[in-house]
Amino acid sequence: MFKKMNGIKKYLSEMSAQSWRMSFRTKVTIVLTLCLAVTFGILTGVIIDLEKERYLAQSREKASGILQEFAKSVYGQWNPALSAKENGQALNALNLKTRLFQDPGIVYAAFQNTEGKVQYIPKCLSGLHWMLGRTDLNFLTRRSLKITGSAVRSFASYPEGKVTELLTMVRSRDNTPLGIVRLGVQEAKVLGAMGGVMGKVFWRFLPVNILATTAGCLLIFFLASRMESPLRGLHSRAQKLLGKSEKFREQHNVLTLLSHEFEGIEKMVKSLKKDRTQFVSTLSHEFRSPLQAILGYADFMRKGWAGPITEDMKGCLDIVKDCTERFRDTISNLLDLVRLEGEHLPVSVGPMNVKEVVEEAVKSFQAKAKENNIRLFQDVPSGMGKALGDPVRVFQVLTNLLSNAYKFTPERGFIKVSVKKNGSHIEFFVQDTGPGIPAEFHAQIFDEFFHVPEYRPLRGSVGVGIGLTLCKRLMAVQKGEICLEKVNGTGTTVRFILPAEQIKSFSLAA
Repeated sequence: MFKKMNGIKKYLSEMSAQSWRMSFRTKVTIVLTLCLAVTFGILTGVIIDLEKERYLAQSREKASGILQEFAKSVYGQWNPALSAKENGQALNALNLKTRLFQDPGIVYAAFQNTEGKVQYIPKCLSGLHWMLGRTDLNFLTRRSLKITGSAVRSFASYPEGKVTELLTMVRSRDNTPLGIVRLGVQEAKVLGAMGGVMGKVFWRFLPVNILATTAGCLLIFFLASRMESPLRGLHSRAQKLLGKSEKFREQHNVLTLLSHEFEGIEKMVKSLKKDRTQFVSTLSHEFRSPLQAILGYADFMRKGWAGPITEDMKGCLDIVKDCTERFRDTISNLLDLVRLEGEHLPVSVGPMNVKEVVEEAVKSFQAKAKENNIRLFQDVPSGMGKALGDPVRVFQVLTNLLSNAYKFTPERGFIKVSVKKNGSHIEFFVQDTGPGIPAEFHAQIFDEFFHVPEYRPLRGSVGVGIGLTLCKRLMAVQKGEICLEKVNGTGTTVRFILPAEQIKSFSLAA
């Protein structure tokens, strides 16, 4: 017994595993085809229900016509001076019973006088006499009969079901009320009679549904195959990227495979970022010590402490010092960029004195600007207030922008650092009179390692292309923005924005 149970479990698990190994297009085709079949089934059911309602409405209209014929017969034959038996015989002679029994939906028909007593019953199926006993009319039914001459009311009882009763007031030739003609229509009888009609409707729609579902299945399979083809290509490229060579099989689910591949790619990217951070950190550590030594010895020799030097030697030592400082700044920027990516760079955002940071940045370039006959000045209005940012990182952004402006500004040009308040933000501008950046490169200028083609600095060498990238990311971590301003003519203006400190005001009530 236990062996049989274990065998069944093993078979079911193998079947489920096989079904799980179905290809992407097979799964999509099965699921969407089932949805399509269910949709067509629901539509068929809705159509059948509408057909039922239409058939019921037709049956009520037909019964209403018979009711009018019944009322005309009573109007023409009923004589209040004669007995109910005699009047009934006169009505039977009109073959009214045959007319009523031809319609299976009509379950009873009767005539009651103005006192509420049933006088004549041409048709009544067994089990429905209790309905004929309900001769009392409510206020709304009486009112409707009085105004319009006709009314409708419903009864429901198990197992007979719902019966709709049609009523019409009958008057004599001298307009004296004779009574009420009543006729009952049972929905179960009507629907039973229309069973064959519903069967025809169902069998009429069945082949249409089958053909539509089959066509939809083929279309879905075709589209799923077209979708799977680029996914397979993506899977192959992901495998090559990860160094795998597994052959794709039909029963494989390409989406499942891709999810595994992308998990592997994500791990690989994380590992590469970690290795990059470690490499740059090690490289910067290894370079900083010899760079510091070069700067120290170059300065030592420039001051003549290692012996007298000529003007030519001093010029060469100045070049060594400038190049070493640029190299040191590049290493520092690269390290900060990598730390930003790994979220390891310390950034402390808080209220900072805008004027002090701008003055310090301008002061650090004042000597270089003077040596090259460049006017460097600032415009910070008094009462500017404080911005929300990290003063160390804002100073770093300003020095990077001033360094670029210094490289490309010709002699007798100027560099201007200005600040203004704009609502809840403080805007910083670094403007120069260099050649400017063409408009087609404005969108790429902040990309990593990007250089404007054939764009050579007037002094110093071409940088690595990470200064503006670092500025953009430093602004992003401080919830600020940076962009190039469109300037007519020559020159470049870089604008960056920081939130202004919001000072809450308090009012004391007297």
